Amino acid sequence: MYDLSLESRKAVLRRPERCDWIRTGAYVAIAVLAVAGFALGPGREHRALSLAGIAVAIALLIRWHAATFGYRCPHCGREFRISAWADLFSPNNVTAKYVKCPECGRRDWMEALVWESA
Repeated sequence: MYDLSLESRKAVLRRPERCDWIRTGAYVAIAVLAVAGFALGPGREHRALSLAGIAVAIALLIRWHAATFGYRCPHCGREFRISAWADLFSPNNVTAKYVKCPECGRRDWMEALVWESA
C-alpha cells in the first residue's frame, strides 16, 4: 500500500478558486454529456456498449477528483488524500466530504481543498 498523504508528495493544500470551480464544472459537464450521449445515442442493440461508456466516464471523473482534491482534518490538522474508492463511496456535498482522518481516526465533514505540487 502506498502513502496517500500530501506530505509524501511535497504538496500544498489551498482553498478552491474560481478557476478550480470552472474546471470542475467543465469536467462534470463533459461527463454528463458523455453519459447522455452513450445513453441516448446508440440503438437498442448497443446497450452494453452504452453502459460501458457510462462506467468509463464516471470512473474517469472520480479518479480525477480523488487525484485533485485533498482534505485537512479539523481535529489534528493532518493533510491527506483519499483513494478513488473512498471518494466514490464517501458522503459529500458541494464543498465537503465525510471522511476518516488517517492520523487521529476521527470521522468528520472535511472541506475539499485543491492540492498542488510544491
